[in-house]
Amino acid sequence: MTRTKFVTKDNVHEASDVPRIRSLMANAERLGEAEVIEKCMFRLQELNSVQRKNTMRQQLAPSEHSFLDHTKKLDLDPSYNFLSQTIEIKRKNFQRYNGVFDQIFFDLDVINLSRQDVFALFEKDVELGMLASIAWGFQKGTLPGGKTLNPFVSNFSSLKDTLNRILETGLTETLFNELNSHREVKNGITTKLLYFSGAKYLSAECLIYDSRVKVYLEHFRPSEFPQTLSFLKKSQPVPTYDLYTCYCTEMNICSNKSNVPAGALEMFMFTNAPGKRPAQHKIADLKS
Repeated sequence: MTRTKFVTKDNVHEASDVPRIRSLMANAERLGEAEVIEKCMFRLQELNSVQRKNTMRQQLAPSEHSFLDHTKKLDLDPSYNFLSQTIEIKRKNFQRYNGVFDQIFFDLDVINLSRQDVFALFEKDVELGMLASIAWGFQKGTLPGGKTLNPFVSNFSSLKDTLNRILETGLTETLFNELNSHREVKNGITTKLLYFSGAKYLSAECLIYDSRVKVYLEHFRPSEFPQTLSFLKKSQPVPTYDLYTCYCTEMNICSNKSNVPAGALEMFMFTNAPGKRPAQHKIADLKS
């Protein structure tokens, strides 16, 4: 984790130098700055949680790892309302796209979108749902590495057409490859569209498969995902149809065995991917 040289009230949310965070909090206490104190306390709790989870991960030998055992060790509660996983999104981060995303903001400059909100927008209108799912996933208005969302915007009509056909017929290899055929529109985007639209592969729920999920699978090689792992290659940043459908199928089997929604299990992989910074998405209301 990269250390922040100077810790201030503006960057404490991403700082990792605990002594400096404590120093800032002590100074805020002297000055009576309640908001800064709260930010410092939240960040310290966040770092403590990351350390605890890293310690727990080290206790599990990747070659012997059971995904469902891992969820129990880290106390995944089946009653958690994973649909409340929420991110703050600012209109200014999407202004570069010539108003394409304006309709999800209405008249607001800042909105908070949960998973449940995105599902609801998809039910209302596919176009709204597509925009909301990408804003939810890329709240800074960019892809990882600072790349823009322009390829998604440029190919929006084609993506929408393919997605509508998937919703009519179910996911097939031809439609999966068509959805992923646009340059720079990778699985971090397309699998969010599949998930939030409610698309299905046979009877299995389509799920998000992004870099964090891939890292989790690569590191722990969970015993519940033998077919997925047989198709997984380190040099393959974008999943093949076989890999993706095996992942969805095996995750849905885990869901049936554990009585935990498949989306909540995907979120567990996302949250506990080793070597990744803590996700900025928050669970607003843990209990359903």
